[in-house]
Amino acid sequence: MSFLAFYLYLNPTCRLFLSPITPCSEIMFQKKAQNQESVLLSKKMKIKYSILLILFFSLSVAPLLYAGIQKSVQEECFRDETGTLSAKTKSEINRLCHNLLLRTGLRMIVTVVAHLGDLSEKERANQLFEEYAQKDPSFFTNGIVVLVSFGDRKMRIELGKAPAEKMSNSEAKNIIDQDFIPHFRQGKTDLGLTTGVASIAEWFQTH
Repeated sequence: MSFLAFYLYLNPTCRLFLSPITPCSEIMFQKKAQNQESVLLSKKMKIKYSILLILFFSLSVAPLLYAGIQKSVQEECFRDETGTLSAKTKSEINRLCHNLLLRTGLRMIVTVVAHLGDLSEKERANQLFEEYAQKDPSFFTNGIVVLVSFGDRKMRIELGKAPAEKMSNSEAKNIIDQDFIPHFRQGKTDLGLTTGVASIAEWFQTH
């Protein structure tokens, strides 16, 4: 048996399609090229499906996460136990806290009370901090409590671990002295509160 006859015997595909125009080696090359093209096309389709799946997941879940954060902030961000602050002030404080959370991951809660009772401003702020942290354990790390007592004319900024690593006690005191107290002394409680909270939010967004 010649080499050609032996080769054709082992390669029936070549034997069937062999013609004077198309050599056997060319047929095999074309078949291999088609297989490679099929594999490449399959990989491309898998990549496209993966991208579409990721986009679908992002578009489906992102609005839910955003809505959850927004709901959490609006429900928990501001507590006015005096009932003296305007709806506009409450809305503005919610907006400031919301933006701070989205941009930095820090959660600020503002609480206004008429009196501290038998507690100091530090004790009351710590009490509130513990209360909020029980609902959300991440508050220990990312939380900020702003406590204002109009009747006692006292206030405090209590910081969790992450914000305390950035803002010192002296810097917190400067914000209280410069942005809250001057307006409070003039009887402009709404303006003092929104100005002070805005200063805290801006400080953490720029440091």
